[in-house]
Amino acid sequence: SVISTSKSVRDKKTVLTSSASAGFMDDEMFRKTEYTKPRTIKLDTKYEGAILLNVWPNYAVQIVNKAGDRRVVEGPKVIMLEYDETLETLELSTGKPKTDNVLMKTAYLQTKNNVVSDIVTVETKDLVSVDIRISYRVNFEGDNKNWFKVSDYVKLLTQHMRSLIRNVVKKQTVENFNDNATDIIRDVILGESKEGKRAGRSFTENGMNIYDVEVLNVKIGDAQISKMLVDSQHDIVAKNLSIISQEKDLEYSKKAEKIKREKLDETVKTIQKQS
Repeated sequence: SVISTSKSVRDKKTVLTSSASAGFMDDEMFRKTEYTKPRTIKLDTKYEGAILLNVWPNYAVQIVNKAGDRRVVEGPKVIMLEYDETLETLELSTGKPKTDNVLMKTAYLQTKNNVVSDIVTVETKDLVSVDIRISYRVNFEGDNKNWFKVSDYVKLLTQHMRSLIRNVVKKQTVENFNDNATDIIRDVILGESKEGKRAGRSFTENGMNIYDVEVLNVKIGDAQISKMLVDSQHDIVAKNLSIISQEKDLEYSKKAEKIKREKLDETVKTIQKQS
């Protein structure tokens, strides 16, 4: 007789066989193993957790690793951070006038055509308060390793410029400053114009360069003085217009009298020919 027993452990099969022959019982065991591999998924973890970064044109970021090594990447460029790399964060002053009460955190530094606006309160020689709304245009130049050395470049720029503007305005009367505010401020920040060009103002601290300034508004703090200046301007304009009008009348009279004389001369010539 043959007795077969089957047992499965992880797809392993054991078969037992017994047979009898010639007056005695002989047991024989045969083990047959069949193994089926489980289903597997191979994962490529080379870029697992990597951060892809798109740096726009005219922007830059500074990348720092755990060892403290730094590198600056300028756009346009797409980069992939290593597992131990992070971005340097700038903390910029906000508001008008600019203050560091509320800071804007960003990893992106605009390196070209950057615009920083501010309101500067100054006092003139005759103790009149004036608010100046101003806009700076900024580029970052030179070695890009210096660009991130100042965390709040807005604060550095606005505080330094306020000091320069206040110093120069303190030497001006309110009337003179009101009439020449743009030229005075552009001269002190960008340098005097030479052949239509100005040098600009550079910062050695972080390679920042102010290449243009716009004076958007000048507001006299004292309402009465402001009204007097406006009235004075109106009076000057009215007188100038009156002078222009009189000059035109004189020119008209000269032309009219000249025409009369020419007509008389022609009349005399006609009489002489008739006589």
